[in-house]
Amino acid sequence: MESQPSVSNRTGEGLSALGTALSLGVGAVFGFTFGQEVASHWYQLYRLDTMAAQVKFMECWERKSVGQS
Repeated sequence: MESQPSVSNRTGEGLSALGTALSLGVGAVFGFTFGQEVASHWYQLYRLDTMAAQVKFMECWERKSVGQS
């Protein structure tokens, strides 16, 4: 008796490669974004100078109100 040659399912291999590529791509985007956020907090880029912001606002407000008078 001869044995039947095995038939491989090639569509499963393609889906596996696609899934791997998608998961690596999404992981890279997430890692990059998360790394940028950590770096921004590490270098304190989110720190705001509230006094300077208030002074700028008041100067803008004065210019706007002088222009309307």
